[in-house]
Amino acid sequence: MKKVILFFLLLYVVPFFAQVPPGYTKDKSENEEADPVYGTGSGSGVGRGYEGDIAPLLPLGPLSGETPDGKASTIVVFYENKLRGIKNTKDNTVLLKPEYDKIDFYGDCFVVHKNNKIGLYNAVNRKMVVPPDNDSIIYDYSIRKDKVLRFKKKGSWGAVNMDGKQLLPYAFFKIQYANNDGISLAKKTAQSPLVLLLNGTPYKKELTQADVYDNVIVGTHKGKKGILLGGKEVLPFEYDSIFTGDGPRASYSGKSKNKIKREAFKVVKGSAINLIVMKDNKFGLTDAQGNLVVPVQFDNITYDYLRKFYKLKSGKLVGLYFPGEKVTTDIVYDEILPDGMSLIAIKDKKRGLMDYKGNILVPIEYDQLNDYSYGRYKVVKDKKNGIVSKEGKILIPLEYDSVDSFAFTFKDLFKVEKGGKKGVVNSENKIIIPIEFEFVDDIHSLIEVVTPERKFGLYTPQGEVVAPVEYDWIKRSETQGSRVLFLIKDGKYTMVGKDNKLLYKDEFTDMDFLYDNEQLMNPDNNGNAFRIVKDAKGKFGLFEEHEGKVTVPPTYDGLYQKLETGRQTFIVAKKGKKFGVIDGLDKEIVPFVYDSINFNRVEQDRANVLSMEIVARKGKKYGAVSLKNEVKIPFEYEELVRVSYQELYKAGKKGKYQLLDGNGKVLNPGPFDVITPFEKSNSYVFKGGKMYSMSSAGRVSGAGITMQPHVGFATFDDMKWALVKALESKDNALLKEWVNKAAPSEYILKFFKDSDLDNRSGVTMDAEYIKQKYYADLLKFKMQEWNSEYYKKRSLTNVKDYTLHSKGIVTNTRNEDHAFGDTRFMEKIMRNAIKINGNWISTYFLARRFE
Repeated sequence: MKKVILFFLLLYVVPFFAQVPPGYTKDKSENEEADPVYGTGSGSGVGRGYEGDIAPLLPLGPLSGETPDGKASTIVVFYENKLRGIKNTKDNTVLLKPEYDKIDFYGDCFVVHKNNKIGLYNAVNRKMVVPPDNDSIIYDYSIRKDKVLRFKKKGSWGAVNMDGKQLLPYAFFKIQYANNDGISLAKKTAQSPLVLLLNGTPYKKELTQADVYDNVIVGTHKGKKGILLGGKEVLPFEYDSIFTGDGPRASYSGKSKNKIKREAFKVVKGSAINLIVMKDNKFGLTDAQGNLVVPVQFDNITYDYLRKFYKLKSGKLVGLYFPGEKVTTDIVYDEILPDGMSLIAIKDKKRGLMDYKGNILVPIEYDQLNDYSYGRYKVVKDKKNGIVSKEGKILIPLEYDSVDSFAFTFKDLFKVEKGGKKGVVNSENKIIIPIEFEFVDDIHSLIEVVTPERKFGLYTPQGEVVAPVEYDWIKRSETQGSRVLFLIKDGKYTMVGKDNKLLYKDEFTDMDFLYDNEQLMNPDNNGNAFRIVKDAKGKFGLFEEHEGKVTVPPTYDGLYQKLETGRQTFIVAKKGKKFGVIDGLDKEIVPFVYDSINFNRVEQDRANVLSMEIVARKGKKYGAVSLKNEVKIPFEYEELVRVSYQELYKAGKKGKYQLLDGNGKVLNPGPFDVITPFEKSNSYVFKGGKMYSMSSAGRVSGAGITMQPHVGFATFDDMKWALVKALESKDNALLKEWVNKAAPSEYILKFFKDSDLDNRSGVTMDAEYIKQKYYADLLKFKMQEWNSEYYKKRSLTNVKDYTLHSKGIVTNTRNEDHAFGDTRFMEKIMRNAIKINGNWISTYFLARRFE
């Protein structure tokens, strides 16, 4: 493990790109830089412009990619002596002389700036439709051909369209809104009220409120509402409320006594197609022309904005109005609910299916009807289940106790149950898998079945037998990206490969994962997906899951640890009583002449693979060799442990240690009582009851702190099985020993607090108190729960635990039963354990102070 905490500084370099439309042309004099143009939007100034681009290729007329004669448009801004003009690059005709300070395009027009004055050039008509004698301009960012622009000149505002037609004279203090239909909201002076103008003339009736849409105005006159269209009153002012139904007032009953404070005049984006009207607490519906498409006789009308229909309510019954079809259903339903691509109609507690035109697709006769998948519906009638299509065709007759889908795995297959037995039928009700099982479900691309006697088997989606129904268990692989299934019978394993063929039938009696060079065991690998297999003779080999074959035959007495270097994987193996190294194809790399070998903290050097150093033992002496079996450190040490990825070793003789480099050179002779693994290029060394800091060059610093080292567990499995052994023990000596290793010592607490691990927890307890609490709580658990009939020991003993890097911390994880049985206590003891400075410890002391 390189470090306990890995800090990743993610530096995002964000490049800025100029996004240029097709046909981009820029014309400027040599060595002249084009300055960017950004406007200020509404208010004084302009919206954002683009210089040097083709006039906007939008569906807005002759400039939308081609001219009326079918030829491509090439109208661009060009530069000359730091001034801008407009020209047609096709024939190089200058349309506007280069005498402007700034030019921004807007729709079919260009907003031009000259001497701090603003005008409008229409590129379609090839003329200046608004002279550059205005002080300010306002327009919104959505470019539309029929937009209205507001110009300010000599302190007053006026409005023109994009053809330059004057819609409002320069006579207003403020123009809030104006459109091409002659409708505007404006005020003459700062003190005068905002008024509605029709073609520049105040509307004849006094309006106290108005909602101005793009096409109509909903106004209030003498407390009543009506609709104006094109300046004409198309719906009289006699209604209590008029609203679209798709905003904050989506449902209005007229009974609320709370008055909503709102603006007197409000501009509403978009057009009003239909509006809900209310009069004398009755609701109806009108179109924008003032025609009542639904009479004013309903108790309520609500609009479903997403699905574009109106729900009409009369008493306790409802119906629908579909504006696209102009169809109103009968008002005879208890409820109508959107469901998938159709509507569920409910009448007299029965359900059916309606389309979005009001047609009944499935008769209203079912007790239940639910959207299923792929346009099919599950129906229930008289407690029998079936499937119907969205067109109302019965696909699976109502003869089953239950019908269920395979979600999105098998589109045309259904799990059915009849008389307590389950099977599979297709969409034509043909039996694919006999209806005789207790459990049926998909597993990868196959179908798993289980008998009442708990025997497992596999079928293809076509009903062909892959594995007979005789196995004790079927297990998915935990390996990332693997599609292999494991069949277990009488303690023997059979594999199912990606081609759905049985592999190595009943050949293996056990399987497991390899530890990596950090002594972690994690199925989410990034290299070869090797799994140790054991045959009936007790020999070990390797099964590669992605290839679906045994790459190392079971001829070894042990396989222990892997080292991945790109595509090549090396494995510590044992033959008889001797250890060596093989690769994933069973090639011998290091001969079997050693009494132990490990890959702990070996750097994965892809460039110089065979030069990597590994610790080995001959007899009782340790040394280091390369993968070419060259001796790097002589075999003369009673203990040799790699303490850094930088080829640093603690070498022990007679219980004392010194620091060596990869060539066996002594960097610090010590002698030290303990040298801990290096973290952040530093190690802690202990000597004479004091702790010092040592650099990777062997330099010791500091006066020393009175401190004892921590002796813990090298792997999570060591910690886990030591706990099991302690809980099973008749006395409590092993429990005390486990606590001393798994609970943090004074040294580990200091390391913890000095690191960023403690940045949130704020541990204030001392090590002795923590150990006492661990022991007391574990003893209570052992006496009251471990041996009771209720605690599920197998959750700890039979469930595989894995170890991995997670957010910079080495911790444990498991794929099932995350609670470690049915008590929260064992979960607190074992879950989220961490590896700190080479020792695995329980984080129970961080669980909200032992709560």
